[in-house]
Amino acid sequence: ARLSYVPFDGIAEARVPLYMAARQVLASVQLSDAPRACGKEDQQLLTQLLQSPRYADILLDGYENIFDPVRQEQFAALTLHLPDGSAAVAFRGTDGTLVGWKEDFNMSFQEAVPAQRLAVEYVEMLHEHYHLPMSVCGHSKGGNLAMYAAAMSSPEVRQRIQGVYNNDGPGFQEHMLTTPGYLEMVPRIHTFVPQSSIIGMLMEHAEPYRVIKSTQVGIMQHDVFTWEVEGK
Repeated sequence: ARLSYVPFDGIAEARVPLYMAARQVLASVQLSDAPRACGKEDQQLLTQLLQSPRYADILLDGYENIFDPVRQEQFAALTLHLPDGSAAVAFRGTDGTLVGWKEDFNMSFQEAVPAQRLAVEYVEMLHEHYHLPMSVCGHSKGGNLAMYAAAMSSPEVRQRIQGVYNNDGPGFQEHMLTTPGYLEMVPRIHTFVPQSSIIGMLMEHAEPYRVIKSTQVGIMQHDVFTWEVEGK
């Protein structure tokens, strides 16, 4: 899920091994505090991944990055082709820009924001091109997009979705929880939140969740780099 935040523009639109994509990003991106740049922790993540026997050869594909201030739209997604023959779709969360935050606020009263519609289109496109079993995941708004894409996709696509992984993403307006697609997907939704979750508790949820220990406090626990995911 965190990989979707990496700026793979011009690198991962077509199939490329993760280690090659990581090297290109690390070679071209300067350390920056700009909200849409590749930050220090993501660069450390890429350095670890390109050296990892488990992850280095995974193929990245289908990177999309859409940013439209007029439509208040911020969306990015990435497909990973896994060794078992399935695909994993990762949706980016809020990127820290004003446009990204506006779209988040719009979720509280609009029936569907542009990023949610694009997420549905993305999984439909993946199904049309590859007909693969898939999982969908995301962090923050990306987790919401993963759940929305799974719930609102066609019945054919929903049959292909093996699991939905929502990492501290907000829920939905109440009417969404009674839609047939959402009810069908609930058993396959895996939601993870830190102990003092704020973002992940916004709006309504019907799926169960698992609590992950974070090394931070308060709102800073939203950062997945603070989550303890080893051992117990």
